[in-house]
Amino acid sequence: MITAYRFKMRPTTLQKEYFTKCFGCARFAYNRGLEKRIDAYKSKKKTPSFFDLCADIRNLRGQDEYKWLNDVPALTLNYSLLNLDHAYKRFFKTGNGFPNFKSRKRSKDSVKFDPMSVKYDFNGYRVRIPKIGWVKICRNRSFDPTSVKMQATTVVRDACGDYWCNVPVEDGILPEPKAKVLEETAVGIDMGIHDLAILSDGTKVRNPRFSESEERRIAKMQRCLARKRNGWKNDEESRRYARFRSKLARVYRRTENRRTDFLQKVSTEIIRRYSTICLEDLNVGGMMRNHNLARSISSASWSRFSSMLEYKAERCGTNILRVGRFDASSQLCSVCGFRNSETKDLSIREWTCPRCGAHHDRDVNAAINIKEMALKKYFNNQSPAVTGITDADGVDSESDMGMGFSTRNYAPDEASMKN
Repeated sequence: MITAYRFKMRPTTLQKEYFTKCFGCARFAYNRGLEKRIDAYKSKKKTPSFFDLCADIRNLRGQDEYKWLNDVPALTLNYSLLNLDHAYKRFFKTGNGFPNFKSRKRSKDSVKFDPMSVKYDFNGYRVRIPKIGWVKICRNRSFDPTSVKMQATTVVRDACGDYWCNVPVEDGILPEPKAKVLEETAVGIDMGIHDLAILSDGTKVRNPRFSESEERRIAKMQRCLARKRNGWKNDEESRRYARFRSKLARVYRRTENRRTDFLQKVSTEIIRRYSTICLEDLNVGGMMRNHNLARSISSASWSRFSSMLEYKAERCGTNILRVGRFDASSQLCSVCGFRNSETKDLSIREWTCPRCGAHHDRDVNAAINIKEMALKKYFNNQSPAVTGITDADGVDSESDMGMGFSTRNYAPDEASMKN
């Protein structure tokens, strides 16, 4: 399987200048290739291939006017054109997201290096980059470079001015065989805003709302940033603007790191406790169009949480089952199956079934219904395929949730918890 490793770099001043050149050259190759494809399509209704664009950049490297392109490896520019080729083909395949020209101020600074020319030394915790030699990296995870197959290393400069290197590695580890789907070891999960995840066994994982806790501070810093000049006539004011923008970016990054750490712990604990996880196929993009809920849904990171469960389940042998987004999981009584259309109103958090009299918590009842519907589809040979990526922590266990996040147990009546 493929596992991605990420290391923070500690480049010197000269090495930072070299990376800046690489970012600029890769951006130039991308923009030139996009311009040629647009012009060719307008005039001839044809577009140059990836190899034609590589040949064009190779010819430019031999001209005195563009001799600065020789400061970076040739394959680095080809990787930039390959990214353009993927984006261009994706547009014609899906019809959405035509590639945009990269901007020096707004676009993400990233560049790829050929895996054959990059070497990692974890005894000294350093990485060798073509044309500049060894660059120090922070002590973090490590792998054996002699026993794995590395892919292209990507060097990224974030908004805070820090440098990171990312390398996907084929470690040769086979995923665990899929566990048998049993009702006793299965759990249904309903995602919400006040509570991030509501489990069918009654456990609720409260949403910490990391973005909302920093909202007032970020708003104040953005007002301060807006009052500073972002020009180049006065170097002192430009430096002040860049310095304060980096300070604001660090606040955003800290919020993102806290959210990621929380989601990683919650998803890992769920994977360890259950062998089958039932989820709802939510249309998060469509729900984000509701401006009253968009900020809260974005802060909860439903899609990211679901992705973490999927790629961790792939390695640990856990089953991921999904139910349709149009299934009435919140409207059905989990005891007798009565459909109560009044629960479409999101303000109704608890309701009593008019047929059997069972009292339900809206979210717990939905989680129970998600579990029942997913298992029913699976046993009828209609369950969707389970997909994922890599990377998981630990093995199956029966441990309790003790990860430091806020949880509370909901103990409904026995009648309302019957399956």
